[in-house]
Amino acid sequence: MTDSKMPISSSDIVDCHCHLSFLSMHEADQTVQSNPNHFWILGGYQPSEWEAQVYLKKQFPKQIRSCYGLHPWYVKSDEFEISRDLEALKIWSAQADFLGEVGLDFFGDDAHLKKELQINVFEQQLDLSTGQPFVFHVVKAHGKALEVLNNFSVKGFVHSFSGSIEVAEKYFAEGILLSFGPNILNENFKKGRQAVAELPKEALLIESDTPGHPLDEEDPIENLNKVYEEVASLRQTSVDDLKAQVRLNLENLSK
Repeated sequence: MTDSKMPISSSDIVDCHCHLSFLSMHEADQTVQSNPNHFWILGGYQPSEWEAQVYLKKQFPKQIRSCYGLHPWYVKSDEFEISRDLEALKIWSAQADFLGEVGLDFFGDDAHLKKELQINVFEQQLDLSTGQPFVFHVVKAHGKALEVLNNFSVKGFVHSFSGSIEVAEKYFAEGILLSFGPNILNENFKKGRQAVAELPKEALLIESDTPGHPLDEEDPIENLNKVYEEVASLRQTSVDDLKAQVRLNLENLSK
């Protein structure tokens, strides 16, 4: 395992989940260099994307943390080859700060076609940790994900959490934190907004989840600031206090 037990400066603004590795190397370099007080945890997708993370962490070792995993979208795709990519992840996992994104995504009309495959790959990835926290991607599958996680002793957080306060409490009871991203800005996102307002402060992380796709033009810094401001408003606290709590929660998760 590498250095997920990271020292975070008291001035750092933490983005617990982003995809700077989707940007061109020039764009990613500019983003990080222009924001020296930002601390990013990347989100893994598949082997070719992990290579971009290696470059970013080498360039910015104090600001970037790697996260290697086989994303449920990739597992569901026609590109995914079980034995090849799991063997690759076994090798890469030794140098990962975090493992992810791993999990289950049952959204879509054809999701049932590969549910068992997703569950199998999820379980195999959960076996790989040597202490690193996991980054979980769970969509329309919280019940099954909690059932699977109950069989493993792991730590981590659900990124871009979209469930109810009741589901969030079940994760936190297992020692798993909840991270909230730009979907919280939508006033119709009622369950998530209730969850972020009512969760214990120790359960909370914040992310930009940006860019969501290599062609996205969203600004990860602007998105992150908006999420911090909205969550602080919903929790009736200050943005500075929220940033300090997120730093503390991430440090505790990484111990």
